[in-house]
Amino acid sequence: VYATVVRHGGVQEVDQIIELFRKSNSSDQRVVMLTSSGASADPAAVEKALQWSLTDDVRSQDLFYVLGSASANGRGRESAWQFLQKNWNVLFERYGGGAFLLARVATISCETFASNERADEIEAFFATKSVPGIERPVSQAVEKVRARAAWRARDTDQLRAWLAQRFQS
Repeated sequence: VYATVVRHGGVQEVDQIIELFRKSNSSDQRVVMLTSSGASADPAAVEKALQWSLTDDVRSQDLFYVLGSASANGRGRESAWQFLQKNWNVLFERYGGGAFLLARVATISCETFASNERADEIEAFFATKSVPGIERPVSQAVEKVRARAAWRARDTDQLRAWLAQRFQS
């Protein structure tokens, strides 16, 4: 229910999720709220959720729920990637001691893209970051992005033709 409300809403609905989160004592419900918070089609709402993930409301190990929600959202994906780049120093300070956690933050922010241009951008961004332990996960994320780009290039025309044939108006 939370995700549906946020998906069809904007900043006001994210504010409501945040307020409900603050009042909730149920850890299960709080996780559901976190994973719903980045689902909006409104970039301002996604940005609000991402910024909220850096506050004291959200435990550092729970930032992944918000970031993952935004990254999985086709309209929030760009916001998640921009958030990572803009807040890299804060995120590094928070997770840098544990390469696994920092690698997860890094990859969850970028692995859902599907263009070679974006793969190049991701490689360029991380080439300037000297963090032992994230090279391989970032390389795997870039590989996923390039695989999606190849799939799109190979199958887009066929998929469009198939859809047009079956769903003509």
